[in-house]
Amino acid sequence: MLPVLCVVTPANIHDAVLAIPMLLASVLLFGFQVWVVYADAAYFEYEILGFIVQVLGASAAIDYNLRRRGQRFLATLFFLSQWRRYVTGPRKDIERHFAWAKRYFGLKRF
Repeated sequence: MLPVLCVVTPANIHDAVLAIPMLLASVLLFGFQVWVVYADAAYFEYEILGFIVQVLGASAAIDYNLRRRGQRFLATLFFLSQWRRYVTGPRKDIERHFAWAKRYFGLKRF
């Protein structure tokens, strides 16, 4: 549940371009078998989704921004239950880790 690879990039670079190389490196360097990839809404792109499902053979639990469907779209109870179960739970672990890394490695104001 903790990260094994970390890349620090400037704020003006979209980090989704690093998703496929980092996933590929984690499989090739460490020999991990990836079952689920958790990510936020910035990674909801067909190229990344296709790589996760077709190449890695894993499931993609990527947060979906409901505003993409318009402001009048209402989330169903099934969507909300799946979102709470598969996306927000593991996301808390990674957010906690990055808060710790920022605090102890001086990255808060970097």
